[in-house]
Amino acid sequence: MKVTFVTTASPSAHVDFENGDLSGTESQIYGVAKELNKRGHIVDIIRWSEREYNITNIDGIKIHDIKSLKFPDGFVGGIGTKMFFSARVRDYLHDIQPDVVNIIMKYSSYFTCKNPFPTVHFAFNNPVRATPGTSLYSKMLTGYIEKRIAHNSDILVVRNNSVKSYWEEKVPTTDLMQIPTGIDINRYQNFGDESYILYGGRLSKEKGVRYLVEAYAKLPPSTRSSYPLMIVGEGPEEPQIRSLIKDLGIEDEVQLRSWLPKSEFHDLLARCSVYILPSLHEGMPVALLEAMGSSKPIIASDIPGVNNVVKDGETGYLFSSEDITQLRFKLQELLEKPGKRRSMGATAETVVHDQHSFQKVTDKYLRAYRQAIKSNEK
Repeated sequence: MKVTFVTTASPSAHVDFENGDLSGTESQIYGVAKELNKRGHIVDIIRWSEREYNITNIDGIKIHDIKSLKFPDGFVGGIGTKMFFSARVRDYLHDIQPDVVNIIMKYSSYFTCKNPFPTVHFAFNNPVRATPGTSLYSKMLTGYIEKRIAHNSDILVVRNNSVKSYWEEKVPTTDLMQIPTGIDINRYQNFGDESYILYGGRLSKEKGVRYLVEAYAKLPPSTRSSYPLMIVGEGPEEPQIRSLIKDLGIEDEVQLRSWLPKSEFHDLLARCSVYILPSLHEGMPVALLEAMGSSKPIIASDIPGVNNVVKDGETGYLFSSEDITQLRFKLQELLEKPGKRRSMGATAETVVHDQHSFQKVTDKYLRAYRQAIKSNEK
């Protein structure tokens, strides 16, 4: 089978594949692509580039650089870059002649979804109409694009039960398959418990980091001195987070670090006491699975996509989103019970190995590809 993946038109994607420092989206593409390649399938990945057309062979996978315009940064400019890229890719697919095309995200799939080949769409994120805090204009525009892509895809892949229910109601004629996020389970280890709390991810409103900081500040001073909080990431809320830490008087106990190479972040995961994900909404985050794969207990918001993975009291604790008191209580309890942390971490690792390895996930994508091909033949 010849499978072609189309990336998100992110300017950083060109660097990611060479260095292996992949974001959550690219890690899914590359993980499934490598597993398909191991099984003897032909795999192409098309990515955005500022240079002329070029093909690079990485691990037996052909990476196609498609030169496309880059519009000025910002909401409108970002949409323009992705949509222009999708138009170029739609035409370029005729040169590759794939058996199936795997597209991803919204704007970068706008034109690509209208192609003559069997098409599977990775619907990673929560639908915009179901996402809180989004403007009416954004909801109208993006909702239209989502529906267009759904209608023009043979299979729509969703991550969690909530998103599946949403699409079953909005586009009942589209075939849906629920496939979880995957990780390379061989990349993760547990190097022990070095007494610190870890969060890794974007510093933006929907990630709920400020609730984590406020909950941490309510822990007893002796607990904070024994278990410092490490926050790894960057984003638009970084100034507010730094200001909050200062106002709460916990500067000596909270460390903010910029984005790290994957190997360094994995090392932090391997040594932390507990991993916390305080998000307001998610699809099925890679970092969460990476922490579980490192045999670490989780404390996370009880939201769709997360509660599909984290089992309260078994692999960690869930708390009501934005509930600072509940988060503080769960964190205090887990920090006081090292034996509980170890048992929860071991269970978390088993769940990831059983359900989220790229081997298991790729089996499901192959079923989706074959079903898309069969549907396209009708």
